[in-house]
Amino acid sequence: MICRLVIFLSLLPVMACSPVREGSVSVEYRAEVINPDWQGVAFFPAWNRFLAWGSDGSLKFSQNGVQWQAGESDLIEDLTMVAADWSGLTLMAIGANGSLARSVDGGVRWKAPTRVLDDDLFALVPLAIPGGWVVSGARGSLLHSMDDGVSWSLQRVGEEDLLSLHVLPDGGTLLAGSRQGRVLRSTDAGQSWRVLPALTDTPIVDIFAVGRRLIAGSAMGRLLVSEDDGINWRLIQLDSAGVVTTHAYDPEHAALVVGTHVGDLYSSRDGGRSWTVDKAGSHLTLSALHFDAQDKALLLFGHHGVLARSIDGGMEWGMQPLPGKATLMGVALTVPGKESSEWARLG
Repeated sequence: MICRLVIFLSLLPVMACSPVREGSVSVEYRAEVINPDWQGVAFFPAWNRFLAWGSDGSLKFSQNGVQWQAGESDLIEDLTMVAADWSGLTLMAIGANGSLARSVDGGVRWKAPTRVLDDDLFALVPLAIPGGWVVSGARGSLLHSMDDGVSWSLQRVGEEDLLSLHVLPDGGTLLAGSRQGRVLRSTDAGQSWRVLPALTDTPIVDIFAVGRRLIAGSAMGRLLVSEDDGINWRLIQLDSAGVVTTHAYDPEHAALVVGTHVGDLYSSRDGGRSWTVDKAGSHLTLSALHFDAQDKALLLFGHHGVLARSIDGGMEWGMQPLPGKATLMGVALTVPGKESSEWARLG
């Protein structure tokens, strides 16, 4: 199965102006950020659309990953994350200085609700409750919305920056990871929280699930693993000084692969209980790991145009350098099941 790659080395700035007619006294224009730092890209199936976000409020959308248009927004802050609600129709963007924006037309137009704080925001998750959202940020800040992101209320839980969020399949159990290495747990959709005993003092940058097992990625090669919905955790120390920043699961080989920002790769065949070192042939910065269900292969993207592919669950990797030496910040895969898979890559 051949996968079609849509490659971005840069997204060029565009200035859109209305035609000037004789006698006209005003010109409508839309300015865009020149050479923004792109932070992420994702595909949203409900809209059949790619979205990319980055510095200075930059937001772009594309139907095919080739032609891109700038979204209409008043945001000027750096954006850290974009997510969809459980229906896939409402999109939310978050970023620095408490910036929030909402789109109900697939990212074409964004509207910012009334700002309720000036702290940086790091993560957001939709709730199973219709219209429910939770956002985490600096200094223990948690934002709640029950009207589909139109209005928000502020809650403080301690003073630690809350870098990551995860919602369990029941839709009401939430987990948050702090900069000081603590896990917070809520069983009432974020209304109240219990701070669990700390097993590490390094930041928890990601929390994800592999089946019924939960894994929290941290710095200094540390992972936390829970097998009881986040009630109890145990610490696993990998032979790495890097931050665990990306992961992918290969169901064909029951293989979980994690990568650090310094290029270390580790795989587990028992759901995260034990780990072995993978050799990808490069120790460059890694940006994204993905499993392509159509091609039944793990794909690794990194800086300097690195692409590696594994068809055995991460035991062996074949390097496939891409043209140029772009810094790759993200990758998104379209809906599986098409005759060909489309990818969008940011650099």
